[in-house]
Amino acid sequence: MVLIKKDVIELRKSGKFYNCFGDDAIIIHYLLGYKYVPAKGGVGFPESAYNKVINNMEDAEVSYIVYDNNNVVAEKDFKKINCYKDLLKKGLKELNNLNKL
Repeated sequence: MVLIKKDVIELRKSGKFYNCFGDDAIIIHYLLGYKYVPAKGGVGFPESAYNKVINNMEDAEVSYIVYDNNNVVAEKDFKKINCYKDLLKKGLKELNNLNKL
């Protein structure tokens, strides 16, 4: 069983794609512009974009963990400098503005 960690983006590999949901998806949408699907509450991207996503998360100093079949394959913890909450606020604001249009 995989424990959901707080203030950490969780990416899960599913076939040739990576997915994330909830607040994590809002942050990925904000950082990379990937389409946020409200009905699923998630964002997905192809495995070919994996390095781009990881590099963007590291540049933004947001902690992350990557799972493949419930096994951790990568993780980075920015501890006290983790920008998860700030990025979430910005992402929510952006989604709210888009919904007003």
